[in-house]
Amino acid sequence: MNLAPCTCESPDYPLHLVDILNVNETEAADLARNLREKRGLRGGDAHQQQQQQGQQEKTTVFERAQLNMQELTSSLPHCAVIITLGDHGVLATYFLEEERQSIYLPAFKTAVVETTGAGDTFVGYFLAQLARGESFPRSLEVAGKAAALSVSRKGAMESIPRLKDVLAQMS
Repeated sequence: MNLAPCTCESPDYPLHLVDILNVNETEAADLARNLREKRGLRGGDAHQQQQQQGQQEKTTVFERAQLNMQELTSSLPHCAVIITLGDHGVLATYFLEEERQSIYLPAFKTAVVETTGAGDTFVGYFLAQLARGESFPRSLEVAGKAAALSVSRKGAMESIPRLKDVLAQMS
């Protein structure tokens, strides 16, 4: 499930039926906060939680994503979770032989022209690679490269690269 956009109603969706949840960093923070509130817990997103705990230093995108990932995986224990972090990469958890695995892949560096459609490109490539039988980590890697190529071009649909071009860039 690509939960875009995340709304205050999102925790009311039948998330227990979701196998793979894909969110960006903002959606991850919103969903984590909404899930906490639904359970009657105080505190907002990961950044707010750290401030409430007296940690005044700035947190990185990755640290906030890790805290939001903890909330999402505890609320959705049977769900693989992908948090896309834009030019910071992707943080994900998935299951391998029924054990939760974690992976972080940095973003492929590219000159950004336009980001329209990057998330859709990522999700489409990720799911297509899984459907072709690729592993979860390899599917993330191919999707990340496809999204990086898409932001280096103008437009939405016309920026989506062909698979052969993505794979050529990876070798």
